[in-house]
Amino acid sequence: MGAARSGAGAGRHEARYGDEEAVRHRDDLARRITELRTSLDLIDCALACDHDDIAACPHFQAAVTERIGTALV
Repeated sequence: MGAARSGAGAGRHEARYGDEEAVRHRDDLARRITELRTSLDLIDCALACDHDDIAACPHFQAAVTERIGTALV
């Protein structure tokens, strides 16, 4: 097995045998998984909320703001 890597290249697989396209697909899949996990966390937050109106929940509002980068109005 190869040595563990750290830093900016951690988790990125290097192309072997000229298979750069497979590496691009792998990187795209990893990005999509990260985005979906973030969305799942937001859904879990909404499902666990005790507020009658989820839009009025400060915790949920903060989670949405963190996800989309802008405050709810």
